[in-house]
Amino acid sequence: MHREMERPLVGKNGCGKVATKLTQRSGSHDAPISYCDAIRRETIIAEQHRCGVSSNDPTLREQVVHNGHDAGELHPRRRATAGQYTGSVQTVALMDALGKPAAHSIKASHSTPINDTSAMDGFAVCSASTVGASPEHPGTLRVVGVVAAGDKAEPERDLDRRAKDWTNDGTEIPVTCVEIMTGAKFPERTYPELDAVIKVEDVVIVEDGLGPETSYIAICAPVRAGQNRRYAGSDIAEGDLIVNAGERIESKHIMALASLGLGRIEVATELDVVASDLDLHALQETWKIGVLSTGSELVDLRSAPESAGLEVLEGTLPDSNGPYICSALREMGPCYSVEHLGVVEDTEWALEQSIRTAVQERCVDVLITTGGVSMGKFDFVRPVVEKRLGGAVVFHGVKVRPGLPVFFAWLDMGSIDAATQRRNRTVLFGLPGNPLAAAMALRFFVVPYLASLHGTAVPISPSRCSAFFGPGRTMSSGLANGEQCCDNQGRSRRKPEHLCAFWLGKLCCHGKEQAQADCVEVLEDQSSYKVGNLIGANCWVEVPEGVNAVVEGDRVTVHPFVHPACS
Repeated sequence: MHREMERPLVGKNGCGKVATKLTQRSGSHDAPISYCDAIRRETIIAEQHRCGVSSNDPTLREQVVHNGHDAGELHPRRRATAGQYTGSVQTVALMDALGKPAAHSIKASHSTPINDTSAMDGFAVCSASTVGASPEHPGTLRVVGVVAAGDKAEPERDLDRRAKDWTNDGTEIPVTCVEIMTGAKFPERTYPELDAVIKVEDVVIVEDGLGPETSYIAICAPVRAGQNRRYAGSDIAEGDLIVNAGERIESKHIMALASLGLGRIEVATELDVVASDLDLHALQETWKIGVLSTGSELVDLRSAPESAGLEVLEGTLPDSNGPYICSALREMGPCYSVEHLGVVEDTEWALEQSIRTAVQERCVDVLITTGGVSMGKFDFVRPVVEKRLGGAVVFHGVKVRPGLPVFFAWLDMGSIDAATQRRNRTVLFGLPGNPLAAAMALRFFVVPYLASLHGTAVPISPSRCSAFFGPGRTMSSGLANGEQCCDNQGRSRRKPEHLCAFWLGKLCCHGKEQAQADCVEVLEDQSSYKVGNLIGANCWVEVPEGVNAVVEGDRVTVHPFVHPACS
């Protein structure tokens, strides 16, 4: 065995006996709390927020109407009947298409992702170099590079050399690895191929203090080939139908279209729509929300060329979370003034300045960020909020899937309210960067908070339906997100008992209104990075803690995406 494989290490996973220096990641989160506890904490903070902030500022009403979206666009409950079109076609910015009928069917011009990428923050490894690793005999890999999302992932010289290093079972394979971030392109090396990713939470990181070239990780279990690796074209396939001609654009369509690099689309022009009196009254009590996407690899499609498309994706990623979140909140109703604040690069300084601008200049009551909340090298949301801005962390990490690293904090850095002489406060939600995790966290963390803030119920009420599984389900097989199918109790889906799971589903109305649906299909693939899965879904299925499986026919709680009145 090579001497590097004999290095004694120790850490939270119990590997080995002695450690040189353990690396503490600034982005690490707390021990996850339960979903119910998270909502309880949110409710308390919302009550304090509501009592301490004036939401009747008359300037807010004007900001709602003049922030680039008229009252009708903010709230897609329209007086016009479907089919009242003028016959003309108009090209609009993607977010302005919300609630409007698509002029043509839109299909994917290319597949996504366009490269093999990492599904996790962690380390890209050759699975063969981890054979035989165990807590008693941990395998040690030398870290020889870092690849962030958006990097071109050029091969490192040290990766391709045929050094005579050894794996745990004596095979001659270089025991090197590359630190890799979620969404980053897999390093291109031919000997041996890096074929899997081990999560940063599952290793012990050790530094000798002599620089990054002498950093090591300890692995206490074998890594299987393909683990945590997203393959090119595994999400949306070229030619996939995104939206039908005449179909009204929903937030789920906006996420998919944005992920394809489309910043503008053609919609059918309708008759003028006037907001109802009820809508205008609701505008009088509006809370201002800012949405900020973090990631040096991201491109704000509003500033991209109209014909960008695939070109936007070369070496970068289009921001799909920002447009989705803004659109989804507008679907909820007119009581939220939503402003897309754009994209910020992955540096502590840039993130701090963007948050300060949002709070002190844009005067947002609620700031929503996406990305930067996990344990990766470039996850800076918590350290910036807590250390640079003096924010109070309410929770960081909730026992849910997807979306475990969701972050919630309180910032006391706003202006002084003239009426109350109190400092206006802002709460910050840090949502995960994976699209479906961000969508889930928005619906089940942000929306309940906003409802409490406004003193109302969540705008879309849940229902109870019987669960079933589609014909394509393969029993007794592992799924991409670690959950299992099983057939010992019939057609079913397993989940970790200690987590509250939110699965994508499709309500089956059988001639009834969506609100009266009697059963729900649980979609097979629940991978949190697959935007395409959202297109075929119309609801979330909630499975609480304490339940380890859902069997076909079980009654489950279902949360529709869009209120029936908005459909």
